[in-house]
Amino acid sequence: MDLEGPVLLVVILLGLVAIAMLGGVIYFGYRLLKAYPIISDPDAPRSLKAVFWLAIIYTVSPLDVLPDPIWLDDMLALVGAFAHISNKGNELGLGQLGKHRELETSNDRAELDAKRLDR
Repeated sequence: MDLEGPVLLVVILLGLVAIAMLGGVIYFGYRLLKAYPIISDPDAPRSLKAVFWLAIIYTVSPLDVLPDPIWLDDMLALVGAFAHISNKGNELGLGQLGKHRELETSNDRAELDAKRLDR
């Protein structure tokens, strides 16, 4: 079976789309993993932790809404989880984006330690 003309073009385009989707999953997975400090904050609600872990589990799980060569559903799960966690984290002042940012960027460790002990 020889691939010629339009058939070869379609195969190449589908391959490029698959590679682009895989790149998107890797990129958004990385972005979600960078949100880990938000969910590891002791004040983070369990719902944020659940969203984080469910998105990770869904992405690596073989059970998908769409078959695995199509990673669009995985990308949507990762993007949705990242958006929710970062918005709620900023709203609640969690993680490195939150309530201790000014203290952590200053060199006043005693003030930072006192603030953490007050929790």
